[in-house]
Amino acid sequence: INKLPVVDAPEPDSAKEYLFDFGHKMEEFIAEQFAKRMFYEKFQSIFETKFSERYGEIISITNVQCVRDTHMYRCPECPALLADFDFLVRFSLRDGRVLEGNFECKTSSPFQIAEKWTNNYPAGYKDQICDYMLVGDYDFAVICCAADNNFNNFYGYLEFRDEEMDKKIISTVSEFWYNNVQTKTPPPTDNMDVLNALTTYIEPNGDTVDFSRNPFVKREVSSYLANKEQEAVYRKKADEYKEKANINMSNIATLL
Repeated sequence: INKLPVVDAPEPDSAKEYLFDFGHKMEEFIAEQFAKRMFYEKFQSIFETKFSERYGEIISITNVQCVRDTHMYRCPECPALLADFDFLVRFSLRDGRVLEGNFECKTSSPFQIAEKWTNNYPAGYKDQICDYMLVGDYDFAVICCAADNNFNNFYGYLEFRDEEMDKKIISTVSEFWYNNVQTKTPPPTDNMDVLNALTTYIEPNGDTVDFSRNPFVKREVSSYLANKEQEAVYRKKADEYKEKANINMSNIATLL
């Protein structure tokens, strides 16, 4: 009996390269599958209904196109606000208009995909999807997932942008950037994986493209910075009054 050759375990860098290559190829496959399935599965009626409810008019989709976007986008006013899109998705409508949004691709284990994706996409992806819509100034995003070569193990959902979520994200990343990054103060965590992830997040590899077409972000970040400046002024005044009060108390103690 011929024995199979012994294959050494891949080096860590090789393993990462494999995961990257696999994910990249799967992203293309998922985008292509979504475009194919749009018109011969339930996606068309579900998406048209959700768009119609969102915009208060009858929406009829005639074509869908997923376009690869390889840029890393960074907000000039708040550099910790980043987005690395997989694709942009464009829905052509019967009246000639085109609706454009984010398209995010995910993979999952065939043993878990039905449990995690049947009713909706996993809640853990909510922040990422909302962050990407905010950065790109898109009103909606599509998130799809595939697991294996089983035709039924493919899921896709439409998510719309939410103003309250926008404010939450801007507040959180602004606090992180100006209170931790700019002051070189590590966030309060002992989890090195989290710290390493944050470091990678604020110093991404490769060039980033500044986006400036989102007036909401500019307005919110500018408001945040103005409030922080006012807070510093009032804190200084409070310290001055506190010092004066301490002097008063010292004088009173002397008189007594």
